[in-house]
Amino acid sequence: MSEPISSGSTWDEDKLLISAISRTNPRLGYYALRLVDVDAGQARELPVREEIELGATVEEIGQRIRQRAGRRSRGTPC
Repeated sequence: MSEPISSGSTWDEDKLLISAISRTNPRLGYYALRLVDVDAGQARELPVREEIELGATVEEIGQRIRQRAGRRSRGTPC
C-alpha cells in the first residue's frame, strides 16, 4: 500500500493520498458488507490477517490526512 512521499510539490503528495484512498475505499465497503453478512450468519469472518492489514492501511491513510491538514494549518498551499 505504501508509496514513498515525493519531495516535490504538495500536489504530488495529494495525488498519492487520493490514490491510496481510492484503492482502499472499495476494500472498506467490502469489509462493512462482510461484517453485516457475518452478523446475519451468511458469511464467515474475514481472516484476522486481512482485517489487521486493512486496519494498518486505514491508519496509514489517516496519518497522511493529518499530515496534509498540518501543512494546511501552517499556510502551505495544498
